[in-house]
Amino acid sequence: MTEIKPLGTLTVDDALTLYERMLAEFRAKDHRLAAIPCDQRTLRTMLQMSFDTSNALFFVTYFHDIPIGFVDAVRVEKESEQNLWYIKGSFLEKEYRGSSIGLEMITALEKQLRKKGAQRVYCTELMDEQSANEFWIEAGYSIEEGKRVKEL
Repeated sequence: MTEIKPLGTLTVDDALTLYERMLAEFRAKDHRLAAIPCDQRTLRTMLQMSFDTSNALFFVTYFHDIPIGFVDAVRVEKESEQNLWYIKGSFLEKEYRGSSIGLEMITALEKQLRKKGAQRVYCTELMDEQSANEFWIEAGYSIEEGKRVKEL
C-alpha cells in the first residue's frame, strides 16, 4: 500500500534520509555535485522552509510504512507569470522506479498545487536521462526552453 504524506514533524526524519540518498546517487553520477550541502543541519534547515505551505509543498511517499520517495515544489515569483510553481526535487528508491508510484507522487503534488491556484508547474532535473524523460512525458509534461512544463 502506498501512502503520500505532507512534510511534518513526523515525516521530516524520513525526508532527510531520502534526500541524503538522492544526493548520494546524483554525486555517484556527477562528481561536480559534491558542492551540494549534505550535512544533516543544512538539510534540516532546507526542509523546514517547506513547512511554509503557502509557498512550498513537500510530500514523503511510503510503501507499507517504509519511506521510499519524496517530491518537493516551491512557488516562483515572476511578474510575467503568476501561479507558477517549480518542482525542486523528486526522488524514488531505485527498486520502485518504473512502477506507478512515481506518477502517484506527481499527481498528488499537482492536486495540491491546483488547490493553491497554480496554473503552471515546471522542473529541470535530469534533462539528459532517457528514463527521466519518458517518466515526465508520461506525466504530461512537455519541454520548453530546457524545462519540463505542464499547464494545470
